[in-house]
Amino acid sequence: MLMSFEIFFYICTKYFHNQIAFDYQFKKRILMKKLINLFICLMLLSMTMPSQAQIRLGVKTGLNLASNAVSNLNADGTILQKESYNGFMIGPTLEAMIPVSGLGLDLSILYSQKGVAFKDFGKATISYIDVPLNLKYKYGIPKLACLYATAGPYVSYGFPGKVTDQIKSIDINKLDAGGNVGFGVEILGKLQVGANYGFGFTKNVVTIQQDGLNLSEINYKNGLWSLTATYFFK
Repeated sequence: MLMSFEIFFYICTKYFHNQIAFDYQFKKRILMKKLINLFICLMLLSMTMPSQAQIRLGVKTGLNLASNAVSNLNADGTILQKESYNGFMIGPTLEAMIPVSGLGLDLSILYSQKGVAFKDFGKATISYIDVPLNLKYKYGIPKLACLYATAGPYVSYGFPGKVTDQIKSIDINKLDAGGNVGFGVEILGKLQVGANYGFGFTKNVVTIQQDGLNLSEINYKNGLWSLTATYFFK
């Protein structure tokens, strides 16, 4: 009887564990699908903006400061400490604003360095092509100074990463999707200086080698503060 109860308890525990894992993966897929659908809707919205929309091109550059969400740091007893990871971004940007309303869209195609670093163990760097599409709102005096805020989804394509020191490898999901929010100031209608935070939904795995033998696998998702400067040509 006791053995039967133990078997029953084991089966129930296994079932609920698998169910929770399935629900998490299912919800993550649904969230990513909704995010990509939102991205597509914003793209379609940009195509239907009124002919009076003020459209201009520029170039954006900035400094990336990683703030990754690490899920299993020190899970195996290894003492690891995250360090700040710095990279850069650069690429063209397009802004389309509806006159008077202060509302518009902001689309960029950026080469962006992201990664993760651990004290005394090294760092991993991944290069991405980021395509963020944001709703944008401005408030202030045009051609003089105004504040702006942005929010929206992004999609990214990642290239094979580079690792240093005791980090043996990094396994990434080449296609990443997430959201971002930002704010800043526009000066003289030409220069925008701001800050942005982007958060990804896909998991990357870093493998760390210790003493030439032991291996630790660290899971993380991209999280990134960016300090940006954008110059518009008109």
